[in-house]
Amino acid sequence: MMDFKYHSMDNHRSVNHIDPKQWQVIVWKRARRAYRNMRFRGGIWRLWCRLTRKSCALMDFSTFQKKCQLDNPYALGIQAIPVNQIMGSVGCVEDFDAKFFPLHDKGVEKRWVGVAEQFLINESVPAIEVFQVGNRYFVKDGHHRVSAARALGIRFIEAQVYVVKILGDLPWVIAPFRALRSRQAEQVR
Repeated sequence: MMDFKYHSMDNHRSVNHIDPKQWQVIVWKRARRAYRNMRFRGGIWRLWCRLTRKSCALMDFSTFQKKCQLDNPYALGIQAIPVNQIMGSVGCVEDFDAKFFPLHDKGVEKRWVGVAEQFLINESVPAIEVFQVGNRYFVKDGHHRVSAARALGIRFIEAQVYVVKILGDLPWVIAPFRALRSRQAEQVR
């Protein structure tokens, strides 16, 4: 068996260790760069939405409640959920758009960068709280964590899940079928 020594891999160069203070600065810069990139990409995406006349607004749970008949929620416990299936918010639609790009800088940047730093150093990040409707999720608490997770390419996030049963059809399932039926009806005429 071969004895592995790190310094034997590179005899002519010494291995430099990073000072913890320097490491904090490096992580902070990376998190800040991710935030600025997220703001820029969000601006481009919202411009594209305006040009194509599509909505880029985050779906509001209260609007959803008015359109559908919902049963009482029950707790499912802490689960790892896919970040890309989080589509709405419970009362915080003015800070983020549909892809959780930050809409403004009013107090968002400092908090967002702090959350991103926690993700980057693999620090324990508290679970978010979500309502599950069908296979989609509405964030109750943890909007900055969802946004930072999307920016950093994290695919799953821990969440305290509350399942809300819907009585009837889901609105994001009904709309495509209605559009398809109306197109089929026009073709028949």
